[in-house]
Amino acid sequence: QVGEFANDGVDATGVSTDAGTGNTIVNNNNLVLKMLKSAITNVNEPIWDLMMKNIYDTGAYQLSQEDFKLNIFYTESSPVNYIKPVEGTTFPLFNNNTPSDPTDDTEITQTPLIRLFHSDQLNFNNDPQQNGDGFFDFVPGITVIQQNGKIIFTKVEPFGRYLFDVLDDDGNPNNNEADYEANTPYTNPNQEKYVYDILYKGTKTAALEENEKNKFQIKGRYKSSGSDGIAIGAFNVPRGSVKVTAGGRVLVEGVDYTVDYTAGRVQILDEALKASNTPINVSVENNAVFGQQTRRFAGVNVEHQFNENFVLGATFLNLSERPITQKANYNSESVNNTIFGINGNYSTEVPFLTRLANKLPNIDTDVPSNLSLRGEFAYLAPGAPKGTNFDGEATAYVDDFEGSQGSIDLLSPQAWFLSSRPRTVNGVTEDNPINSPGIENGYNRAFLNWYTIDPIFYSSQRPGEINDDDISNLYTRRVFIDEIFPQVDLVQGQSTIIPTLDLTYYPTERGPYNFEPVSASDANGDGVLDNPTQNWAGITRQITSTDFEQANVEYIEFWLQDPFLDNPSNPGGKLFIDLGNISEDVLK
Repeated sequence: QVGEFANDGVDATGVSTDAGTGNTIVNNNNLVLKMLKSAITNVNEPIWDLMMKNIYDTGAYQLSQEDFKLNIFYTESSPVNYIKPVEGTTFPLFNNNTPSDPTDDTEITQTPLIRLFHSDQLNFNNDPQQNGDGFFDFVPGITVIQQNGKIIFTKVEPFGRYLFDVLDDDGNPNNNEADYEANTPYTNPNQEKYVYDILYKGTKTAALEENEKNKFQIKGRYKSSGSDGIAIGAFNVPRGSVKVTAGGRVLVEGVDYTVDYTAGRVQILDEALKASNTPINVSVENNAVFGQQTRRFAGVNVEHQFNENFVLGATFLNLSERPITQKANYNSESVNNTIFGINGNYSTEVPFLTRLANKLPNIDTDVPSNLSLRGEFAYLAPGAPKGTNFDGEATAYVDDFEGSQGSIDLLSPQAWFLSSRPRTVNGVTEDNPINSPGIENGYNRAFLNWYTIDPIFYSSQRPGEINDDDISNLYTRRVFIDEIFPQVDLVQGQSTIIPTLDLTYYPTERGPYNFEPVSASDANGDGVLDNPTQNWAGITRQITSTDFEQANVEYIEFWLQDPFLDNPSNPGGKLFIDLGNISEDVLK
């Protein structure tokens, strides 16, 4: 019983008395848990075939049948809703297209894909109709899960095994399963072209890489309802930065809509607006980088009056931005622009114009006339901060590909633990009794230390017993970046030291949980193991990235210092790195 272990269910330990001997018998009832689905995707496990691969998510909730449209396309030069046979071949008849009419056999080339995949066999009222009605059969619980927005195909592997059977033309359906599971190219060219079998035999990442097969598209439109409102696409939005329009009309906050600025959602209040099918647009000010970039604006304006009639001035303005990084991204480059300007003003009285105006009929004035000349000239000198220059020129990066490489750091000693016994170490076979549960499983385990030297030993605060010779040893000294990567350019403030994971292996010393009898492992009784070449030691750790294929993990990169530089005659050992599902049973 789940959830009631404290009060009900099976007792963990039961005690009884043997009626014949009177001895006390202890019965342990262990609770056995089995993992139904592993976090690691393995297509070779039997559970892979039980996964639902005929259900597609629309990303919506509470789907409505009203105005629901869905179609299936195949894309070559352009998307079409049918498939054509390979040149020089023909398609077989599409048998039993309509279950109510067994004689309904048509050419596949004349059959829309939505009907080929048995998704169009009913009319709008969900009654059987020959050749369908041209629309997706919206049947809640069978072809659609409305609550979660799921689309269900009625075939388990619609683009795989089902399409393989439809295109089969050898007249022997009994061998289809064996032919489909074969990894060799199909002899039927139509099956080889259209059957997208890797979608079901491999992982999603592997299927996406099959460009020749990845040509099917599911397109459509839908209506959904929900009480969460319209997602803005941002959180902690500044108040007053949201603008909502409906058909070009600006809506009023608090009257037509409300905004949850913390969750980033807009709720429409006007029911008439929601029922009118008017497109609603939501825009928000993006201040994601506001305040992160330092800007400086400076200006000066100087004017000189030569006399009461003539004034000459000059203006200087500068706007400079300090880049966030030394590499400016395209379309967000920092600027260092300067504007130079000159302006002048000349004004003088012109009595001649007054006398000329008085010659006009009915005009007699004594107001003096003025002649004014005003002019301005400005020049913009665009520039960029020196920090973003490359070879003396302003540079913008479309993509520097630095973020395209991700790494999994394996240097932390706290993340490593004792490993279980490798089943085939030193030539041991799988069925060897040493791999069985028992103390023998720890035989031949030698002593291994893994650690990182504390930086305090390289500072003035190190213990007095540690001298310069101790930290200058070949295996204790610090390792600098330019020793391993001499061409790398260090950014200002970047550490020049590479932290290392140090491993010290003692093949002649007994390791933890090694209870091998002394008579077999240390005949001399001096504490030194007799056969160091048969010994082993190991550590293991968890890697949180469970799908290396999807994460595009391609290699392990590490630098290893030669452990035998001071002992060249040593025959050396072997270093094994195992990836995958590794047992953590140090004891069995």
